[in-house]
Amino acid sequence: MRQLFCPICASPIAWRINEFRCTATETPFSAALGSAIKNAVFDVDAARTKPRAPMEAPYLWCPSCTAEVDGYDGRDKRMRCSVCPCTLPALHHFELMEIKEWHGPVLRKNAIQLGKAALGRAQNRTPWHDERWSPSRGSHSV
Repeated sequence: MRQLFCPICASPIAWRINEFRCTATETPFSAALGSAIKNAVFDVDAARTKPRAPMEAPYLWCPSCTAEVDGYDGRDKRMRCSVCPCTLPALHHFELMEIKEWHGPVLRKNAIQLGKAALGRAQNRTPWHDERWSPSRGSHSV
């Protein structure tokens, strides 16, 4: 199945609790916006490039290939990807900007928490703290 990406942070979008949600922040998208994202992605060929690592977009990321979406100037009826032919209806521009207002801070908070957790795991994951590690064998037991 094709993967949908959050236009705000480039994280995968999943279908959960009867709505599309960003997997990084659990941000729900309205039924209309979720459907528009799905239709935009399935209307174009699959992206041939590897998706970018999740990060907050300067404007928006393409939900298909995670490239930058060209800025919306209020005249065009669609927001266009700068790389692939994926386009989002402009009527969702304001909803996306509204979601972005609180999605970004949640994403940054989660990144800080994940970074601290990873640092804590790295500091505690020495062979001497791992009960499966055997000094005599020099490896982990399974």
